[in-house]
Amino acid sequence: MTDTTIPAPAQLQAWLDGNTSTLSKAAVRTVLWDLAEAQVALEQRIAAPVHADIYAEQVRQVVKFGEQHREDGTGGPVMRDMAEDMRNRCNYLAENGGADWRAVLLEEVYEAMAESDPAKLRAELVQVAAVCATWVQDIDSRTAGS
Repeated sequence: MTDTTIPAPAQLQAWLDGNTSTLSKAAVRTVLWDLAEAQVALEQRIAAPVHADIYAEQVRQVVKFGEQHREDGTGGPVMRDMAEDMRNRCNYLAENGGADWRAVLLEEVYEAMAESDPAKLRAELVQVAAVCATWVQDIDSRTAGS
């Protein structure tokens, strides 16, 4: 294999698993560079406009309400039961034609509301934000040119 050939996924996995003889460092650098370029292109094309809209909304909220600090109000058995119920509903939809954005978002929201541990709550809220941003991107892709 030459350094300019894009490695197969199995070769990359072997390299990541410590079998560095499967690929040259130059080949790995090439793949990493290509991935970085693709990520930048994706960010510029898709994510940046949504992130700009989110940031603008955060600024509007600070202007309107000031810096906000509140209790989380999450956790407890009721919220854990609701999260489990929503997870089951989303799984049912996924197995029977596909879950829609509403179901996916609500599953993530209820999972966040069930968490009382701050680190786990933060991770769940990042997932909520990611689903929201991806949903907005999907709407934008469907309405592009309208």
